[in-house]
Amino acid sequence: MTRPAAGASRTVRGVIARYGAGTGWQVVEGVTLTDAVKGILERRLIPHGEGYVHGLDDAHRWGYRGMFWTAAPYAAAASEEARRRRAQQEAAEARWEAREAAKKAKAAAYERFWARTGIGPGWWRAFEAIVRGAVGDDTFFGAPSQRYGDGRPLYEKRGGGAQLLAVALPASLGAWAETTPVVVDDLASLERLTQLAFCDVKVLLAAPDTGAFELYWVGPGTVY
Repeated sequence: MTRPAAGASRTVRGVIARYGAGTGWQVVEGVTLTDAVKGILERRLIPHGEGYVHGLDDAHRWGYRGMFWTAAPYAAAASEEARRRRAQQEAAEARWEAREAAKKAKAAAYERFWARTGIGPGWWRAFEAIVRGAVGDDTFFGAPSQRYGDGRPLYEKRGGGAQLLAVALPASLGAWAETTPVVVDDLASLERLTQLAFCDVKVLLAAPDTGAFELYWVGPGTVY
């Protein structure tokens, strides 16, 4: 509270504040003690919890953290802004957690793929070169996907997107195999498909040991 000159009304300082979304809590200057008490008694001013209040005195900025009085609309606006910021922070954290979970799931899928197929980097590079040399350079392999039996989908870049062309070395076949070719890397893998096939499956053999790229059809228990 400031000390008034003789005959002047006393004013309060640093105990009443207003809230702005861009400015935060700022001191309301020039409120007389009489008006402040009246506002409190009439409940036009309500106590607000801890907050940082900004003020300006003789062109010098100052501030403090503590309790103060404010009008209900300012308190509501501050609470809504705090709620919005919490929601944004929680959404940002959820997105970060989702990205980290996706990274871990992708890494785990690759580990399962390499362990299951027993393929090393050199073999895979040769296999990939044969496939892309046969079907085109605008193709690329995606990460192993449960959607395609833990195989690696082969995509073609098309119209700003990607179209599925085939699935390489899946551990199992699904409905997708009725219309999507399977790519394998050797005759043993081709034979294993006869145990998985429930329909006629178009199979492309890209064999790094021979450099061959051949077309087969596999049905339940047979290769032709």
